[in-house]
Amino acid sequence: MILLQMNLCATILILLVLIVRYFLLYKLPRRTFLFLWNIVLFHLTIPFPIKLRLNDLKIAKGFAGLIMHTDNVSLTNSEIPIDRMNILRFHGINELVEVDNCLVTFSLKMIWLIGVLFCAAYFLVNHIKRRLEYNQALPHPNGVVDTFQFNLSMKRTIQLKVSDRILSPLTFGIFRPVILIPTVMKIKDECQLKHIIMHELVHIKQFDIAIIWLFTAILCIHWFNPFVWVMCIFIKRDIEVACDEKVLKILGVETKSYYANTLILLEEVRRELISTSINFSINPIEERIVSVMKAKNSHKVIMHVPFIIIFLFIAILMKVNVSAYEGTGDKNNLSNIAVPDLYGKTVDESRSILDIHGLTFIIE
Repeated sequence: MILLQMNLCATILILLVLIVRYFLLYKLPRRTFLFLWNIVLFHLTIPFPIKLRLNDLKIAKGFAGLIMHTDNVSLTNSEIPIDRMNILRFHGINELVEVDNCLVTFSLKMIWLIGVLFCAAYFLVNHIKRRLEYNQALPHPNGVVDTFQFNLSMKRTIQLKVSDRILSPLTFGIFRPVILIPTVMKIKDECQLKHIIMHELVHIKQFDIAIIWLFTAILCIHWFNPFVWVMCIFIKRDIEVACDEKVLKILGVETKSYYANTLILLEEVRRELISTSINFSINPIEERIVSVMKAKNSHKVIMHVPFIIIFLFIAILMKVNVSAYEGTGDKNNLSNIAVPDLYGKTVDESRSILDIHGLTFIIE
């Protein structure tokens, strides 16, 4: 039940991010969207809501009763006491429903667990298979990695290799990162190689690989939610574009035309080897090229701060469980109150008993 509640709230947050992303895609820095995605990640990671009691916040009891309207008990007649037979019949039905709910809950948990194990096994096997292919890569003769690594103040040892098993440059490894360049890529000059290496070095410096693995783990847990899959697709895009923005910030915005040409080269290599493809949205490379060409020297911070504040406010409201309960009894176990305490009591007497437990009722 908690997992479903988490996904319901997370789905709303994902839709909000996608809406903001659709209208302000090229107007806000991609780090803004990554920040919003991290809020969704936090929401999907914490399995319990943050509980706040209204009496701890010193909020009026009348306002608390308004919020906790769902805790009210409805009585149909203010003169007739509660019937013992009706109470017993009510509890008999509850016992049958409880047994059925247990079976359904157990079945759903098993289906969810099988899905988690299947997704985890799929990603793990795929990762091991690719790592075996990457380990066959050969060292690249160019030693420019050391120069850029020094410029980015990176202490980790980074290797540059070439491989005939990949279609585009990539990075693997967190503690011992390796940059792979496809042998099929015909690099025209050192400037293009510089752009490629800088892009991958920024990925390494910002630990983007670890972030992707974290979102993959969340995907395995929430595999049944299609919006989580959509979120992971757009997260990878935003990570790539955010990395492009960082590279342009280092090299200078005046180099964006040359950097865009490097991205076009990557797309040409990919299309030569994959002649047919089906895309239901804008091409990721095309999105990166447009973002690069629209890059500016700086973004107005005041422009995107309000969106972050509003989104944070919505996320907090969804995560915080406000409780108006001020009594010492267990308000979630109404049956324990009804049978021993409400039998044979009038409305006024029942009102007093329920008030002790922090509950109220409505007379219809």
